[in-house]
Amino acid sequence: MLKSVVPLVSALSLAALTLPDLAFAQELVLDPEPLIAVDELIQGPDSELYRVLDAQLLADGRLVLLNAGTQEIRIYDPSGALVARAGRRGRGPGEFTFPVSLRASVDGTIHVFDRGTARVTVFDPDLEVQETHRLSGVGSNRFPGDPMRPMQDGGVPRALSLQSVYDLARSGPGLRRDSLRLVIDHPLDGVTELARAAKGDRFILSDGITISPAIPFGPRALVAAGPESIVVGTTHSREFRVIDASGRSVRTVHAEGRLREVRSEDWAVFQDSLMTRSENWVSPVGPDPRFGRLFRRFLRETPRHPTYPIFRELRVGDAGTLWLEQADAGPSGSRIWQRVDSEGRVARLSLPPSWRPLDFGADHVIVRKEDGYGLESVFVYAFRSR
Repeated sequence: MLKSVVPLVSALSLAALTLPDLAFAQELVLDPEPLIAVDELIQGPDSELYRVLDAQLLADGRLVLLNAGTQEIRIYDPSGALVARAGRRGRGPGEFTFPVSLRASVDGTIHVFDRGTARVTVFDPDLEVQETHRLSGVGSNRFPGDPMRPMQDGGVPRALSLQSVYDLARSGPGLRRDSLRLVIDHPLDGVTELARAAKGDRFILSDGITISPAIPFGPRALVAAGPESIVVGTTHSREFRVIDASGRSVRTVHAEGRLREVRSEDWAVFQDSLMTRSENWVSPVGPDPRFGRLFRRFLRETPRHPTYPIFRELRVGDAGTLWLEQADAGPSGSRIWQRVDSEGRVARLSLPPSWRPLDFGADHVIVRKEDGYGLESVFVYAFRSR
């Protein structure tokens, strides 16, 4: 009898690994001073932030952000002053239980997706509630990476796993391949399936408990939503498919990157790391030797993927451009992002390792920073070609 299922994503940290620089058509550099700074230490309590999950610049230059910790949408002007706020915990109009993403449309309206209630709330540019649409609530808005944003028309793209970890476990031990069902959950049209894509392989083992680690160094799906399309690819591919809201493949985007061989010494480091984790893994009643047995068997029997991933994360900027974070770190651990524009030109932008991008615009990036005390701040930086 299956007593418990323990999912584990196993991967060697790539933060300390670097590659020789690739030849990019453009190098993008940040301006030294931000366009907008939302920082409690500068503006005071109105700028106190907690769990900022999303942000965009509006057409008039103001910044809208989702402060999920207080269930709020806020707008700040270019000086960083708070000019509008809306939302609180609840299930009424303009209230949220688990807001995860937003989209500022070209007409100035702001769509906010609340995963907790499976609703999209539409605000006007001053954060007055205009409409609330309930979605089907089927599945999850999660995929490897961040929640997908609503699209311009209010539809919410979803990447639904065809098999849960429990389904995989019930199928018996061995290599199992899972897939994603890519759909749009629209308030008027319901759920429309767009495409299917490989999610990534897992190796299932059971001994009263079940483990389902991802294949070390193996590919996994990367999916992200733009204003009018969804982009699909994998961590190991340089090609990304752009699909419109009807499911039609619009184009294929080609990024830059090199596949790098996984060396035997890298595999040894991974083995040591995994076994250390398994020894520290305890059940509710204390240490369980079955974990060690299962992980040792996993290391003996799992397929060895020959190459490292090229990319770690995928985003679609508000201008429809693709942004891809390289799996290998840059100098001093910097995060290297590739921009691929609509004409296929590739540029590179380097960000400090502690900065988390919230949005990429045509000429700016919005980042969230967190200091050693857990205080969050949000900054908008312009970038230019060097």
